[in-house]
Amino acid sequence: MATKAELQTAFERCEQRRRDVSPLEAARSYAQVVQALLAVLPDQHAAISYQRRYLKSPAPVTPALDLILRYAPPMFQGGALTAVQQWYDSGTKTERAALPDFPAKIETARAVLAHAVQLWGVLAEHPTAILRPTATAHDAAVLPIWISAGVIAQRPEDPATCSRVSDTRRPAVARCAGCGRERTALLAELLEPATCPACLHRCVFVLTRRVSRA
Repeated sequence: MATKAELQTAFERCEQRRRDVSPLEAARSYAQVVQALLAVLPDQHAAISYQRRYLKSPAPVTPALDLILRYAPPMFQGGALTAVQQWYDSGTKTERAALPDFPAKIETARAVLAHAVQLWGVLAEHPTAILRPTATAHDAAVLPIWISAGVIAQRPEDPATCSRVSDTRRPAVARCAGCGRERTALLAELLEPATCPACLHRCVFVLTRRVSRA
């Protein structure tokens, strides 16, 4: 059984990682936020145990995981949701019982991801389509983040509607977060972590500029 010091260290690492991504969140680099926060998974069960045993928390909080579940679906990061699901499933019965509502949260995140994929499919097929946000929870989970990230924008002539800003079929240039080398590819390919041709590591790519069509 882990000692109090070990549990506390795990808890503090999770808290620090959450603080570390604040600049990325402020910069609206939501895909990078998700990838950075996945690093808390090995410590998260211990962090929850620390809250229960020593902070006497009846309902442990998981702010890093909550951010993953918030940002991964609009950023099409299904792999992150799978990683979180696997983390939850790897817990003991007691560890899973500490988060009774977590399976529902993951299920909701997967539904939001499906909605985002379906909605983006419409925008990909009809680049000039006009979106009129509804009052549904799925729209509320996707569209504000897309607006914040600059993927869609409110139309000046009708702020109640939105249109697409980014064409994922258009080439762009992005810098590998690992080695700093640039790579040119379709925007759609740069939205997810990928293997860098230069350093051969799987990394997040940071968009630097779009490329004009020939």
